[in-house]
Amino acid sequence: MSKCHVFVGLICVFVMSIAGVVEAQKVPQPVMRLGNGLELAEDLWVDFIGSGDIRFQTTHNTDFESDIRDRTPSRDNTSTVPHGCTADIWWMEARLGADMQYRKHLKMQILMENQMTWDGNRIDNGFDLGGDDTNFADGRNVNCGDTGDGCLQRNTWNLERLWIDYTFEGTPLRVRVGADLWYTDPARVVGDDDPRAVLFAKFGNLELSAAVIMQTTSLRAGLTNDNDDMYYNLGAVYDLKPWRFSVDATYFRFRFDQGDDVDTVSIRPAVAGKMGAFSFLAQPMFIFGSVDSNIPGEPNYDVTAFGFIGQVELKLGMFRPLLAVVYGSGDGDPNDQDLEAFSPLPQTEITLTTGSPYFSMFDIAPSWGGRDVFPPAAVNLGSGFEFMHSVGNPWNDRIGSGLSPGVTSTYGNPGVLLIAPGVNMAFMKGHELDVFYIYRRVMDSEPLEQQLGGLVSIDESMTHELSAIYTWTPNPYFDVRLTGTVVIPSEGVKDIASVQDCDSSAGVQSCEGEDIAALGEIRVRARF
Repeated sequence: MSKCHVFVGLICVFVMSIAGVVEAQKVPQPVMRLGNGLELAEDLWVDFIGSGDIRFQTTHNTDFESDIRDRTPSRDNTSTVPHGCTADIWWMEARLGADMQYRKHLKMQILMENQMTWDGNRIDNGFDLGGDDTNFADGRNVNCGDTGDGCLQRNTWNLERLWIDYTFEGTPLRVRVGADLWYTDPARVVGDDDPRAVLFAKFGNLELSAAVIMQTTSLRAGLTNDNDDMYYNLGAVYDLKPWRFSVDATYFRFRFDQGDDVDTVSIRPAVAGKMGAFSFLAQPMFIFGSVDSNIPGEPNYDVTAFGFIGQVELKLGMFRPLLAVVYGSGDGDPNDQDLEAFSPLPQTEITLTTGSPYFSMFDIAPSWGGRDVFPPAAVNLGSGFEFMHSVGNPWNDRIGSGLSPGVTSTYGNPGVLLIAPGVNMAFMKGHELDVFYIYRRVMDSEPLEQQLGGLVSIDESMTHELSAIYTWTPNPYFDVRLTGTVVIPSEGVKDIASVQDCDSSAGVQSCEGEDIAALGEIRVRARF
């Protein structure tokens, strides 16, 4: 059965499911806790966590070019790379853990996770990929093994979360240490499950926080002393329901003797609230600082950038239309000593924006929360197998990082504008349909043009995305979700694809990059 037939079948199942309803009337994911904990001793409670997430996904023409054969970026069954609709596979995520609490002031969570691709061999705990040729004819390499000549893959469980939370009784202070799923600002632009230590102080409606987060230690580079990647966050939230005001300031400090030093600050004020049937979130963001090269003779760079993320929603009974906007300034001149593009972090990284209730609809969108489509016609943009952004990150952090001599920085990207109208429809209890459209463009095409050596002038308009999500939730412990997405290339995609040769013979014929990309997924999930 061809992939096209499978995809069409998925869409038919999706449409039939919706018709039946009408006739009858993950980024890292959060832990779900349902029910009451068990009392093991006096004032000592435990709540066990168990979940299973099983998915079938299919893709077609995610590089917008039917003349180039579709390929998966990884054959490793423990890799999560294919799990964002970049392969035709079954995959699963299993979790086991526990929440523990002593009285009201001491809490701890431990969570184990296994996420892998499934088939008959791999479920039996081993699969030898084998072979000594892991390179494709177009130069791409499948990711399997350190030596590039195959690998023995095993089912693995890893420690996903571990944190301890202690409240100092009789004081406004609380401390948390460990790896939890955290975020700073209400749009969750800066957030992850990186290990951190954070101190909270609560005074009525006002809560203050101060945190230190370990991104990468110098051990990763095999070095000692000051070669760490750490950042520090100060936050304040004033909750005056139904209005909520907040401001977060994050200082990113990265040191690498053999590369560059990063000192940048991100300021993120935000306001969220309700006015009648309307609810909204508005969060402007400002970045300033420097990225300095440690390579002799190479320049230092000043960083100044602006970003915005926001949403407004209207509640009309069973219909909830909304409009979301994402903006990031672009770097208009990769050849000067100013880095002017917005990026949430100085390195390619996820965000948790679609974990926010304001943007959860866009979790599967390749233009936003999902893994990005492939570069048009498999053109080498220096972004790997993802077109412009990292998974879960709507800002184009993967383009332009190597264009500034002496440094590697995400602040040299082409910028982004996403305009995303959508609607949530709850036809009846347990049945929901989300439909949305995303227009994507870059703000400055110069980084893309320079990445391609000036071979072509590139239009700023990139893609049009249409998605539909149907979710059936018969009870709090079980749900089934069907999704279908098409991504239509605009002029910018076609311009990029034109530098690739699509003629398999001795001649040269530019690729057109005009084929529609299609993605589909079925998810079955149980959570306890």
